Amino acid sequence: MSQDSPSGNERPPPDDPTAPPSASPAPPASRWNTARILLLVFGSLATLLALVLLGAGGTLVWANTQKDEDGYFTTAQHRFASRSYAVVSDDLDLGEDGPDWIFEQGRLGTIRIEGAGTEGPIFVGIAPKADAEAYLRDVPHSVVTHVTVDPFRVDYRQVRGSARQPTEPESQQIWAAFSTGPTVTMKWDVDSGNWVAVLMNADASRGVSADLSFGARVGWLVWLIVGLLAAGLLVLAAGVTMLVFGIRGPRNGALQPVSSA
Repeated sequence: MSQDSPSGNERPPPDDPTAPPSASPAPPASRWNTARILLLVFGSLATLLALVLLGAGGTLVWANTQKDEDGYFTTAQHRFASRSYAVVSDDLDLGEDGPDWIFEQGRLGTIRIEGAGTEGPIFVGIAPKADAEAYLRDVPHSVVTHVTVDPFRVDYRQVRGSARQPTEPESQQIWAAFSTGPTVTMKWDVDSGNWVAVLMNADASRGVSADLSFGARVGWLVWLIVGLLAAGLLVLAAGVTMLVFGIRGPRNGALQPVSSA
């Protein structure tokens, strides 16, 4: 008997029709899904916001070192003068629409005006705008409309009157704070309302001239600095965390499809 020998021309047997079809490989899962993109976007925005908060806090830290020994931010002395009877500041309007605790007297800070008259004793006071206007009604005076710091320049609006001389300012009961003499130091705890500062000669004579500096003390500045820096650090931590998870993405094992038995 002869045995069948393998031949190179033999073809593989046909597929078994009863065998289940082989599963095609699943497409690889995308690493850039919606969650990762959102993490990157919001992480970047949070990081930028944190840098702004930290920058503002750092600027205030530097500004806080510029105070004088009494805790005031102070300008240099500058000349204010008028040929009339008084120099009146532009009005300081502190509206009363906000919560009462914000406009409680002294809570917003303290304003200080220091200086000396160039021709004799002067008077510096602050009063409600309506009361100051009533006191200076028909009295020629100058109103400060604009101040340029560098170089220093003051623009005035002249108010003409009947040329009558007013009564001495110290005798008036309208002042919330005032100081008078050859040198003056006036301190006023900021309060709600519409206010003006008035510069006059102490005897209410015509032709007033003085070298004045202005200072402000803000008691809540330290708390603002702490709040900005703390908020900046918290937002920065949240932003960096979102960026890290957005860049890393899920682990490799989570990307593999689960095969069924």
